[in-house]
Amino acid sequence: MTLMVCKRKRSKIGKKTKWWKLKKGECCEDFRQKLRQALGGQVVLPDDWETTAEVIRVTGRKVLGVSSGRRKEDKETWSWNEGVHDSIQRKRLAKKKWDMDRTKENRQEYKELQRRVKREVSKAKQDAYDELYTRLDTREGQKDLYRLARQRDRDGKDVQQVRVIKDRDGRVLTSVVLKEEFGRNVLEVKRVSDRVMSLKLEIEGVMLNVVSGYAPQVGCELEEKERFWSELDEVIESILTGERVVIVADFNGHVGEGNTGDEEVMGKFGVKERNLEGQMVVDFALRILDMAVVNTYFQKREEHRVTYKSGGRSTQVDYILCRRGSLKEISDCKVVVGESVARQHRMVVFRMTLMVCKRKRSKIEIQKKTKWWKLKKEECCEDFRQKLRQALGGKVVLPDDWETTAEVIRVAGRKVLGVSSGRKKEDKETWWLNEGVQDSVQRKRLAKKKWDMDRTKENRQENKELQQAGGV
Repeated sequence: MTLMVCKRKRSKIGKKTKWWKLKKGECCEDFRQKLRQALGGQVVLPDDWETTAEVIRVTGRKVLGVSSGRRKEDKETWSWNEGVHDSIQRKRLAKKKWDMDRTKENRQEYKELQRRVKREVSKAKQDAYDELYTRLDTREGQKDLYRLARQRDRDGKDVQQVRVIKDRDGRVLTSVVLKEEFGRNVLEVKRVSDRVMSLKLEIEGVMLNVVSGYAPQVGCELEEKERFWSELDEVIESILTGERVVIVADFNGHVGEGNTGDEEVMGKFGVKERNLEGQMVVDFALRILDMAVVNTYFQKREEHRVTYKSGGRSTQVDYILCRRGSLKEISDCKVVVGESVARQHRMVVFRMTLMVCKRKRSKIEIQKKTKWWKLKKEECCEDFRQKLRQALGGKVVLPDDWETTAEVIRVAGRKVLGVSSGRKKEDKETWWLNEGVQDSVQRKRLAKKKWDMDRTKENRQENKELQQAGGV
């Protein structure tokens, strides 16, 4: 199973001037001379900076060159010797010469150096490998051999977790193998029985349930087969409707070719005729209502549909099922010819692209509120009374016009008591704050209030110093 999560494409990298070449003395002196010529021999730069900057950029591109604009690819350079580095340097100079002057001779010189560099790189790589193999044949090279083998084994492994179910004889009945990139996404692993297990992952906020199963063979008793399908029913019913479900199992049955009467749960591209066990697979998909047999929806050659091959027998017994709503996320499903997962069985792969749709957070408009709760403090209450009296012209009795009076009270409250920021309050760990820290926080708040009331340089400096001292 191949999972893909749609993400934004990387932005293209533009061509950049190679300013880092100015570290070299030759390039720096050449750049100075070209720049003086471009400026008409003047030592002092002109007053028009935009024109001067453009002259500097153009000169830099001509003298220092520009990058290709492509992302840098990692190359194996451990085998390169001094001769290869010298040839590459000559090739770069020829490329620069060809960029500056597009003549036939410069192009021919650049092409010849390109071919020479390729030959020298190939020869150096061959010599390095010959030297490595010669050293590995010695007794001292045995340690290097084991080190290289371990490193190669680590680099080749992309499997993080393997979950298997075995029978009493130790044979693997069913398993789930995870790539390393999905190892941390596992939320739950549940072994239902010796024939059914489930795995729950969370990928970019999408819940994906992978169910692996191994159905009883044709010759087994009907009771054992019914027990298997009952266990599979319970697993699927326990999964929420909004979650993705993928069932990968050896059902030991043939759903057959064609889908007359069963168009809701399967396609037309099965293999051979349907048998009793295959009918159980179709009945299961119909019983669950929204399940579909993925293998049968993709038109492939027979060798890319056959999952079991032994001697002269070839048929399809391994199936992948998913919910019908997830069929649009599956772009391909086929059998990999030549790859054997178990004896006589072939690997079935499919490509599924999880469409991640992130919900936009609804913007909650929070209004700034007057800090009326500060009136519980006597100092704030007395200060508020004085400011209110001044705003009312020294009158003790309030005027009859309540709307005007209420507006005066609100304005005085905002000036004296302050207003909230309008943002949601973040939960901070304050259980460890001692009296000294709380006093510093209080002084910082008073300085902030002072700075809000009077935007002077001194008030701002005081507020910054107390912020740095408080650190809360």
